[in-house]
Order: sequence, then C-alpha cells, then structure tokens
Amino acid sequence: MSNNKIKKKDTQSVQPTELYFERQRKKLCGLHSLNNFFQYQKFTQKDMNDIAYEIDITNRFINPHKSVLGLGDYDANVLVKALTSNGYEIQWFDKREKIEDLNLDEIHGVLINTISFRIFSLYEARHWFILKNMNQLKIKSDNNNNNNNKNNKELDNDKKATSSNTTTTATSNSDANQNPPSIEQKPFSYVLFNSSNSSPLPIETKDKVLSYLGYILNYSNAELILIK
Repeated sequence: MSNNKIKKKDTQSVQPTELYFERQRKKLCGLHSLNNFFQYQKFTQKDMNDIAYEIDITNRFINPHKSVLGLGDYDANVLVKALTSNGYEIQWFDKREKIEDLNLDEIHGVLINTISFRIFSLYEARHWFILKNMNQLKIKSDNNNNNNNKNNKELDNDKKATSSNTTTTATSNSDANQNPPSIEQKPFSYVLFNSSNSSPLPIETKDKVLSYLGYILNYSNAELILIK
C-alpha cells in the first residue's frame, strides 16, 4: 500500500502528523509497535527486557524471548505480556476463519508478525507492526469528556437550584451525557504503524483493512494477534 492510494474522506479523520510514531532501531520493532499502539513511549528497551526475564528466569544470559546480543527481537510472549498487563485481552486469529468475518469495530487493534527475511529453511527473521483502531481512542476520550462535562453541569445545576426550580434542561443534558456516541457514529479510521515505514498510514475503509490483512496472511505468512 502506498500513501497516495489512501485519500482523506473526512476532515475529522486522523492525520499522520498528529500521531506519535517510532521509527525502526536495531531489532526493536516489537517495542515500537507497542509504543505506537499506546501513542506515547509506554515502554523502554529495559522494560521489555524485564518482561522477558519475568517470563523465563532460567538463564538470564541466554533468554529465549529476546536477542542474546541485546538488539531486541522480542517474541510474542513478551508483547502479549506487555498488553495483558495493561488491561487488554488478546486472541490469536485463527487462519481457518475468514478474515472478512473479523469485526474491526470490536477490537482495539491488530498486532502483526510477518517474515521479513529468510535464508532457505536455515534462518528466518520476522517483523512486528500494528494496526490501531483510532475510533477506540476517540470513544475513550469522548467518554472521559462526557463524564467531566456531566460533573461540571451538575455543579452548575446545584447552584441554579437555589434560585430557580427549572431543572428540565439539566435533566435532558444529564441524560444525553449518559449515552456516549457509539463506534458507528464516528468515521471509520484505522492506522497502520510500521516502524520500517517513514510515517503512519491511515486506512479509512473496512474493506481496505480486511483486504490488506488477507493479503499479508496469504503472501507473508503473517500471524495476527487481535487486541481486545
């Protein structure tokens, strides 16, 4: 996919310049994927190493979950542990299922692992990157804003109640704030964060996301981890 094939369709859509994005260093694609997902530097290389040691402390010099050379190269166990420790649930995508049946509105993102380099059957290098559901981020923000607005309006209404008995408007505002906007009320927006690329890539239709996932499943021997 190239950037010039993805056209902006809505002024509310996420712009690449507004996004936190880490470029590739060493073999830290797993670390970059997590930070790009959280949209800030949530983890450092030391944090990831600590998780790897926490998973397997049998040999601190040759840990099977990371590079022995200190370059990163974290396996799925480390990334999954990092996500589940922060309240997310994960599910490996079953390749026997149809990718078209994946409900993109119900997940926070897709962690992707593909083959980036192979020497016959002797050596295989893999690469992590992530697709993030930006609507989940917007909804969380909307809910927080609604809660703040509700609290502020309740304080205002308490003050007004001492001098007036007109509570109809306050009640209707409170009812509206108890019903935050659903996913379908927001423009669909997924963003591909691949640390090997120069910038994030917005993908603003479900068909394009599913088509892309289907392609990498078929031609890049990809593994998909659904983040819920």
